[in-house]
Amino acid sequence: QMVILMWIQGLLTDPSVRAMQLLYMSFHGTVFDRGGEFLPEEWLNFEQRVDLCQSGLSSFSFIFVILFLWTLTMLRELRSTNELFSNFQRLPTTLEDSDMVIEAGEAGAQILELSALTSTMRVVLYSVVIVPKIIVSLTLLYSGLQWLTATSSFADLILNAVALEFVIAVDDLFLEAFAPQCLVDDLETMKFSHKVSDDAEDEAELAKLEARRALIGYARSFLLVGASLVAVYVYLVQLQTVLPGYAVDISGKCKAFVAHELDPICDEFGVGTCFPFGPPPVDPYKYSSPRDVMS
Repeated sequence: QMVILMWIQGLLTDPSVRAMQLLYMSFHGTVFDRGGEFLPEEWLNFEQRVDLCQSGLSSFSFIFVILFLWTLTMLRELRSTNELFSNFQRLPTTLEDSDMVIEAGEAGAQILELSALTSTMRVVLYSVVIVPKIIVSLTLLYSGLQWLTATSSFADLILNAVALEFVIAVDDLFLEAFAPQCLVDDLETMKFSHKVSDDAEDEAELAKLEARRALIGYARSFLLVGASLVAVYVYLVQLQTVLPGYAVDISGKCKAFVAHELDPICDEFGVGTCFPFGPPPVDPYKYSSPRDVMS
């Protein structure tokens, strides 16, 4: 996963950021004067309007939603890693390797339960599983935000977000492709065996404890969603490095252009009247409005 992340950063993210910066530089250099005044005539003649208005940053709300969903995706990975770490941490320490895994269940339907860890195995699991998963998740979160922000078209924005999901599943892919099936089955069915503390043996106390945990879980979830929304907004406005000092001046210029020149030429129910025979009176690619073709 780390190698793939390095390739994504060097072969995909950095070139995309450079291309977006060159496009934005051309936009500022052509459509504005040295005092920062907007030049409407230059905007109408700007040859890269389509490219600029198809970039992710041209629609703040759309890219905000995509980046928010990507943040939630990586937050899910981090929470999964945190749950795994918590399960490891709650297991007692044992001196014997044979005490770590026990068989439970009836004959013919036995499952494996991880009931304890040796000190060596605990260090190995933290070093080989937990720490790498955290590093990969945080790196992929930042690299994904940067790559999606620099995406040059709305269609590619969706495709890139889907492609990033592939990197998350690489470790599972290797396990399922190369590990013996018996090992895969054991890992899928293995459970953590945590002893219930003596002070929680009473059913009423146990029910209260579960209710308290559920309440804390819901509160934590709402807090994480709110924090993710704020974090994505702050990233787009202040922290993104694709266009440092971005003045949010693309979306306003592109709104009218997209509405008039990137909409479909035909009306939704214009069957039979949208494609007349014979040469069109004007170049169809220069219509200022989709309905101009009907006149």
